[in-house]
Amino acid sequence: MTHIVVAIGWLAISILTHFLLNKLRLYVGISRSALLGVFIVGCIGCVATYIWYLPYIQSANPLPLTGICLYIALSLAYMSITASPTLGDQSPSCKIIMHLIDRPSTKKQLISLFTVETIIGKRISDLIDSKCMIKRKHEFVITKRGKYLAEILSLYRKLLNLSEGG
Repeated sequence: MTHIVVAIGWLAISILTHFLLNKLRLYVGISRSALLGVFIVGCIGCVATYIWYLPYIQSANPLPLTGICLYIALSLAYMSITASPTLGDQSPSCKIIMHLIDRPSTKKQLISLFTVETIIGKRISDLIDSKCMIKRKHEFVITKRGKYLAEILSLYRKLLNLSEGG
């Protein structure tokens, strides 16, 4: 039980630190990739806690590897959720619902909430920022990272038998 508490404690510290640094990221100048280092430091802290604390645990069968694996699994789950592109953007469905809270609207009014730039422009900027594509003169070109991501997404879609939709 102690191993689970230690793993969850370090995870909570890592998530809180990640959240705070993410809020300060633009002011401090930390990249998104560097922010993930918080979880590596948390893992080192988790391991160090086990090494320091293990002799004092009154258990016949201490399993520190269980706690370390739990920390890593929960960290990866958290990172996959926070890396989701849907968190950084407001989906059209969400925008429509939030608009309807304020007042009833016609279909034409709802469609007027969107422009090509608000829907596509941000996604293009995100792909350039994440180095999945670059702009050469007046054209966009996929990078090695973008090709790799496209292959993963294609395989994922084939495995789940999904259509080409978004």
